Amino acid sequence: MSEPKENYEPQPLPEVAKPFWQRNPVLFLSSFAIFLGVCGVQVARHSISHNGSRSARINRLVSGAPHYPKIALARHENGRVSVHCTVEADGDPVGCNIMQSTDPVFNADALYFIQHAKFFPAMVNGNAVEQAHYRLNLNFTWRS
Repeated sequence: MSEPKENYEPQPLPEVAKPFWQRNPVLFLSSFAIFLGVCGVQVARHSISHNGSRSARINRLVSGAPHYPKIALARHENGRVSVHCTVEADGDPVGCNIMQSTDPVFNADALYFIQHAKFFPAMVNGNAVEQAHYRLNLNFTWRS
């Protein structure tokens, strides 16, 4: 039988590395924001009022970002498209159309994006409602 070691001191457990998002939350969130906004979907910030009401807003995690038109990419062009639609109570956009555009080359991709996007519906007193006259501005920014 072995004899107990004298002067035995327990060794500390090795430190387990924290995940990236816990070590560098600002860098992680910045990287995530850049990833989501490669084509620059710009949406105004929406706040919730004290009675639980707010306007509709796009769900960027589900919707992603619009495709950049290949023609504009080849020409290194930037563009802006304003799209108007109605957001139903279930978060689906209907009746979408282009209101304003800096270059028609961006229109098809902007319209396709908005028609297939998913939204958080407008809320009134905590209940989802349809929101007519929703406007979304899409900025297409070429980055070298």
